[in-house]
This record gives sequence, C-alpha cells and structure tokens, in this order.
Amino acid sequence: MNATEADDPGLAPGPSLSLDDAAQARDYDQISATWQFVAGQFLVDELAIKAGERVLDVGCGTGLLAQYIANRTGASGYVLGIDPLPLRIDIAAARARPGLEFRVGDAYELGCFADGSFDVVCLNAVFHWLPEKTGPLREFARLLQSGGRLGISTGLGHREWPLREAVVRVLAQAPFAEYAMPPSAKTYPVTEQDMHDMLPAAGFAVARVQVRQSVREMASAEDSIRHSEASSFGNFLSHLPAESRAAARDLIKRELESMAASGPLREVRDRVIAIGVRQ
Repeated sequence: MNATEADDPGLAPGPSLSLDDAAQARDYDQISATWQFVAGQFLVDELAIKAGERVLDVGCGTGLLAQYIANRTGASGYVLGIDPLPLRIDIAAARARPGLEFRVGDAYELGCFADGSFDVVCLNAVFHWLPEKTGPLREFARLLQSGGRLGISTGLGHREWPLREAVVRVLAQAPFAEYAMPPSAKTYPVTEQDMHDMLPAAGFAVARVQVRQSVREMASAEDSIRHSEASSFGNFLSHLPAESRAAARDLIKRELESMAASGPLREVRDRVIAIGVRQ
C-alpha cells in the first residue's frame, strides 16, 4: 500500500491515488509540457546532470522530464522514472529506450534499490504532495553515492490564483458548503527554511535553496479547471458527492469566465528550488 493512503493513524493523509483516469493522464501530458516541464528543465540545469550518470526521477508523471534527462546522460547513462499512477506510466513507457526506463513506484517504497544506486535523485512538482517527508529524504540519501545530488523543485504557494478564488466562492455556497474538504485534498508545501532544516537532518549538505517565480496565462476557464484536475490526479472536488461535482464545476467555470472578462487568467506561483549533496 502506498504510504499516502496507509491506515497508520500517525501519518497525515495524502491525496488519493485511485481517482486518476485516462483522460486526465493525457491532459497532464499536454499541460505539464508548458509549465511543470519548463520548471523541471531549470532543476536539471541546476543539478548539472552529465553524460554517464545514473538518475532517479521520482514522481516522473508521463516521462517528459526523464526523457529530457536521458538526452543528457546519453548512451552511457541510465535514467529511471517512477510514479505511483499506472496510467501515467503507461504514457511514459512509450518514451522508454535503452538507458531510459519507467516503473510504477513512489517515494515511500524505495527498498528495492541498493545503497548508492544513483548519482542524482530529482523530484519536480512532487515534494508538496508528500505528507511525510523525512523518510523519503533519508531514503534518497541512502540511494545516492557519496557526493551524489538531490534536486527538488516544489510549490511554495500562489501569489495570484483565480481558480482558487473561484473555488472558495463556489464551495461556500449550499449545498457544497455541507461537505468539508478533507486534509487529503490539500498539499503539504515547504518553505526555504524548511529545506535548510530538513536536508542536513537527512544527510545532505545544502548546496542551494532559492525561490523562483513562475507565471502562466490560462487560455480559458476550462483550461484552468482541466489543469487542476490533471495535476491533482482526480482529487479536485473529489470530496463532494458524485452528483454534486458537475454542478460545482460548472459554477466554478462561470466564476472564472466572469473574472476573465476583465483580463487574462494568470497563475503566479513561487517555487522552492533545493539542491543537496550527499555527505
């Protein structure tokens, strides 16, 4: 069982991994190419990944970033992408080639890998989904050779997010207000200071921690909603009864369309970029 869905009462609940579907997986493959993939490219540059290295991409999604990394590691290197969502791994598998492999797996189940198996471990747009972070960080340290690098690019929060404003207004209305959003529908972001504290505790020297801003203009209200549905692998509005979700979605779309009448729908987000070196 994935640790984010475990029955351990001491573990904060994570998002459900059983709500993804083929349409959302396809949407994610297209949508992530214009935002998350770009952030991932910056992370790869910061990690200075080079030919011949062995890289583990945790939470690889549909494999775009792992493919980009494999272009750097070349024929003498090896890149493994793991993700807990089988439908996304199915899409990623079409990108596999010698030196680039994909498997279903997650950050809480890395015991199958030997100590010092990799030169680099990276997580792009993944870390904020993990409710418990200490265990995975220690495992990343175990998997890396001495001097190996860990790279994390994760959401710190939004400065401007029209979708969130629309969702808050709609969910405050009846009958949606009757259903409280569970903790499992939320993310678990970290701050710069959190990274400065957690990396050394897990066995890493902090090489760099910085915050970068990213801006994305949504083509339409529908585009904004589909982005959130695909990025949350079905957890968007999942706390509502099935018969209420379509109505809530329609109202959120109308709210966004009203907001778009006065200007583009822009998402302005801060990301924490952290690089740690295995001591």
